Amino acid sequence: MAKKAAKKPTGRPLKHSAAQAQKLIDEYFQNCQDTKTPCTITGLALALDTSRQALCNWIERPDELGAVIKRAKVRVENYVEELLLSSRSPGGPIFWLKNFGWSDRQELNLSGGMDVDVHDPGREKLTDADLKRVLAILRKTEGD
Repeated sequence: MAKKAAKKPTGRPLKHSAAQAQKLIDEYFQNCQDTKTPCTITGLALALDTSRQALCNWIERPDELGAVIKRAKVRVENYVEELLLSSRSPGGPIFWLKNFGWSDRQELNLSGGMDVDVHDPGREKLTDADLKRVLAILRKTEGD
């Protein structure tokens, strides 16, 4: 039986080992803390001398570098969540909650049918005042 040849790596070699990336990531977060600047995914990419897209691709790697990048991404997400939730504006927390499946819309479910036969002369006719009230109710439910 013939031996399979070792699979050669394809693509461009990585810029950093996991250890090198971790060192740069730690420096990035320390710099953010020292200068009181926001931690961002794009800032993390710049600290690693790569693009945001390349950083996102590295997150998918099944090796130690992928794990290092994933931990760094979670640290950025934690920073952003803390910032959003400590804000006095409700917009940030609302946005954050929507990303976790919450909704800020109201749903109105109407069931049942209206049994109205306009051709039946035995039924009472609606007055103009009745029609205006019905129209106002319909407009109100459309606005909600």
